[in-house]
Amino acid sequence: MTQLKLFTWQKTFLFFLSGFIFPRFPVYSLFIFLFLFFFFESKKYFYAFFYCLGIAYFYLTIPANYYPFALDFFKKKIEVKGIVSSIEFLPENKKRILLDEVYFNNIKIKNKLMITLEDNKGKDRDILPGDKIEEKLKVKPVAGLKDKGVFGYSFFGTSKNIFYRSYAKSLRILDYKECNLIYKFKRYLYQKIYFLKANVLSYLNEISAREETKAVILALLLNDKSLFTYKFLNFFRETGLGHTLALSGLHLSIVFALGFFLVYGLYFIFPYGALIVPRKKMSIFISFFLSLFYLLLTRAPLSLLRSEIMFLSWGILYLLNKERLFIDGFFIALFLLVLFLPASVFDISFQFSFLAVLGVYFSVYLLKSLKVKNKLFSSILFIFFSTLIINLILLPLQVYYFNQVYTLSFLNIIWIPILSFITLPSGLLFLLFLKYQNIALFFLKIMSISLDFLFSILSSLERILTTITVLVPRPDGWIILSFYLLFLFVILKNKKVIYFLIFSLVLFFVQIIYEDKGNMVSVLDIGQGQSLFLNIDKNRILIDGGGSFNFDYDLGKLVLSKILTYKKYPGLDMIFLTHPDIDHLRGLYYILDRFKFKKFYFNGDLPLGLRDRLILEKILSKNRDKVGIVKRGDRIDLSKDSYLEVLHPKIRGNNSNNDSLVLRLVDRGVKRVLICGDIEKAGLNDLVSSNLDLRAQVLILPHHGSKNSFNEKFYTQVNPQLVIVSSGFLNPYRLPSGKVVNYFQQRNIPLLNTALLGEIDIYWKDKEKFYLTTQEKIVSKNNGFWVKN
Repeated sequence: MTQLKLFTWQKTFLFFLSGFIFPRFPVYSLFIFLFLFFFFESKKYFYAFFYCLGIAYFYLTIPANYYPFALDFFKKKIEVKGIVSSIEFLPENKKRILLDEVYFNNIKIKNKLMITLEDNKGKDRDILPGDKIEEKLKVKPVAGLKDKGVFGYSFFGTSKNIFYRSYAKSLRILDYKECNLIYKFKRYLYQKIYFLKANVLSYLNEISAREETKAVILALLLNDKSLFTYKFLNFFRETGLGHTLALSGLHLSIVFALGFFLVYGLYFIFPYGALIVPRKKMSIFISFFLSLFYLLLTRAPLSLLRSEIMFLSWGILYLLNKERLFIDGFFIALFLLVLFLPASVFDISFQFSFLAVLGVYFSVYLLKSLKVKNKLFSSILFIFFSTLIINLILLPLQVYYFNQVYTLSFLNIIWIPILSFITLPSGLLFLLFLKYQNIALFFLKIMSISLDFLFSILSSLERILTTITVLVPRPDGWIILSFYLLFLFVILKNKKVIYFLIFSLVLFFVQIIYEDKGNMVSVLDIGQGQSLFLNIDKNRILIDGGGSFNFDYDLGKLVLSKILTYKKYPGLDMIFLTHPDIDHLRGLYYILDRFKFKKFYFNGDLPLGLRDRLILEKILSKNRDKVGIVKRGDRIDLSKDSYLEVLHPKIRGNNSNNDSLVLRLVDRGVKRVLICGDIEKAGLNDLVSSNLDLRAQVLILPHHGSKNSFNEKFYTQVNPQLVIVSSGFLNPYRLPSGKVVNYFQQRNIPLLNTALLGEIDIYWKDKEKFYLTTQEKIVSKNNGFWVKN
C-alpha cells in the first residue's frame, strides 16, 4: 500500500473535516491542513476553500454555549416543565432522561434538560417518551470542570444541545400529551421494550447464573445497564473489555454475520432459492433487517446508529458491484454523519469506532500480503491481527482519555471471538424464539455459560494480579499526531509523511520549552472542594484532593489523575491532607493508592465516617514509612531555596475544620502562598493572636470563602496582593460568601474563583513579581453568560 488512492470528493472532505475541528483545536487543525495541502499535489486552493467551509460549518451547526440567564437564576429551585424525549437505563436502576420543549418558570428554553432520576417509586407506571413532566428542581447549566490539559466534558453535552442538568429522586408525570408521530413511535417502542425486559428478567430468574452475567445479558440485548453496580462496571472497564458493553460496530458486525449464517443455512436447505435471489444479496437484505431489529431493541444509541450507517453504505456499494467497497463505504458513512450529526465528530465513541474500522482495514491488507490459503488459519490470523492492530491504533486516544493501559487487554483475543460466535448470536436467537420457552431457555443458557466462563477467568486473574491497569502519562496532541503519522508512514512509505512527523515532534519540544514557567502553584478546578498542585524546583506536591459526596463518582480517578498525568509520569514527591473532610480527602484515595509518592503529611486526624476512616487507615497502613504528622513550627524542605512551613494547628482539638493544616510556601525568601484548608473563626483567632508573621503574596481563602471564616484581622495580617477561592460552580452552599467577596472588592484586592475561571496558575521568575493564567470558564455578558469549555 504505497499510495493513498482517493477520489477528489474524498480529498475535499478531508480538508472540510480538518477545518471543522479548527474552532476546538486551531493549532492541530492548521497542522493537518498543511499536511494535506502538501500531501495532495493538485487542486490545492480548491481544497483550501473547503477547509474554510468546514470552519463555517462548525459555527453553523454547533450551538454556542450561551445561557440567557443571570447566574443567580439557578441558585433556587425552578419550576420545570417538559416533554420526555428519551430514556437511558443506568446502573443501580437509575435513569437518564432528556426533556424537550422545556420551560423554566414558564420561560421557554431552546435547549434540552438532562435529568438523572434516582427512582420513581410510588408512581403508577414507568416514564415513557411523550410524557409531560412538571416538577420543582434544582437546575444547573452544563459547565463542567476546566483544567489545563483536560478535555471539557461540558462540550460533549452542549454540542448535542443539552445545556442543563438536574437530579431528582422522583418526577411528577402528568397526563400523556398527544405528540407528533416521532413521539408516538418512541412511546410505542419503549412500551414494547419494557414488556420485553420483563420477559427477559423472568427467563433470567429461571437460570442459575452469576448476577454479573445477568447484568451483561441485559446490557448486550437491550442496552440496559440497570442491573449493574457501579463497582462492577468500573471493574469490567478496567479489564480492558469494557468496550464490548458500549454497543458499537463490533456488535452490529456480529448481527450482520448472524444474518449471513442464517441465509447460508436457509439456502443449504433450499438451494434453489439462489436462482431467485443470489445468496450474498439475500444475506445483505436479511442482515439489514436483523440489524434494524437490534437497533430498535437497543433504542438506537448513537454509536450503533453510526455503525448502521456505515454497514448500510457498504451494503449498497456491494449491491451496486463497486470495487472499492471498504474505503468508499467508510468515507460515505463519515460524510453522512458529519452532515447530519456533526457534533459526533467530537464524541469519544465516534473517534474510537472509526479508528477501529481503519484498524480492520489495515488487518485485511496485512492478511492479504501474507497470502494464507487455509481458510480456518486465515480466520484465526484475522482475529489475532485485527485485535492487535485495533488495540494499537486506539492506544494514543485510550491513554489520552483514560491515562491507563489495561494489563488484561490480551483477553480481547479470547473474549471477542466468544462474543462474536457464541454470546451475542445465542442472545439474539434467544430473543427471536422468546415465545418458545424451551428453545429460548436453551439459547439463553448458552449465552449465560459463555459469560460465566469469562467471569471465572477474570475472578482468577483478579486474585493473582495486584492491579489490572497501569497508569501512564497522558500524551498531548503533538505526540498523538506523531504516532498516527508514524503509523501512516509504515503503511504508505511516503517521505512527505516522515517530514511532517519530524515537524510534529519539533513542535512538541518547542511547546515543552515554552510552557516551562518555572516554579508554579496551580489551584485546580475540581468542583466544590479544594486541591492545589505545586511544581517547585522540579518537585511535584499535591495539597488536598477534592472529593465528591457520591462514592460512585471517584474524582481522584476521573479528574485529578488526568490532570496530574498530563505529559507527566504518575508520581508525586509529597502529598498533604489539610484535614479529613470529604471535599478535601476523597479525591486522594485513588492518588494514594495508584501513584508513586515519597511522603504523605497530615495533621493526624482521621475521618468521622466509618467508610472513609477504614479506607484511609488501610492506605496509611500500607505506607507507614511514608506517613508524617505535622503541626505548627514544622518545616518541610522542598529544595535548598524553597519550603513549606506549618503555621497551624499548634495542638489538635476536636473540630475537623479548625484543626486544618495552614501551610505557607516560601520560595527564595519570599512568602508566596498561604493555604488555609477549612479553618474557621476559632482557628483564625488562634492564628491572629499567635504573633506569627502571616504575610503572603497570595491567600487561598479559608473554607472556600465561608462567612464562618471571615476575619478582618487575619486578612490584614496576611496582606495579600491576590486572593483565590476554590469553590464549585453554583454550589448549594453559595460559596464564597457575599460578605467575604465585598470585603476584598472594597479594598481593590483581586479575588479569583475557580468556579468561574477554571484552573488558576500562579508562577514567578523573580523575587518580587508573580504572574497568573486562568482557563476563563464562565464569562458574563448581556444579562447572561458564556461557558467556554
